[in-house]
Amino acid sequence: MDKYIVKYGKVYDDDGNVAVLISPGHIGGPWNDVAKEYKNIVAFYPPLVLFLLGGGVPGDLVDDRNITPKGEEILLDLAQDTGKGKNAYRLRGLSTLEIEWVAPEKSFRIDEYDGYETIVYLENHHWYNT
Repeated sequence: MDKYIVKYGKVYDDDGNVAVLISPGHIGGPWNDVAKEYKNIVAFYPPLVLFLLGGGVPGDLVDDRNITPKGEEILLDLAQDTGKGKNAYRLRGLSTLEIEWVAPEKSFRIDEYDGYETIVYLENHHWYNT
């Protein structure tokens, strides 16, 4: 069984990789579509990561577009941790939520197009300097 460490608001595996939450197959509001000041909480939210790593599946959180009791519990905790209302997160990409493991010290961003989130790494793109 893999071991996971929670520190600094993130979940790490044995190799130091960080778990990042994305919703790669959701039409509409994606999981990480929140105000800038909450992005670092939502993208790495340990209770949700640990739930998924423990065998939980998105269907345990959202069932036929309705929030389940477990989903409600996690969203209430997230709302308390961010100071935003739980409705700010309700169903936002929960139905297709996945974990992407990102190597330590990797620069990345989460891109979204029409609700589909992907991880984009800095080294895979050309950047201009002035």
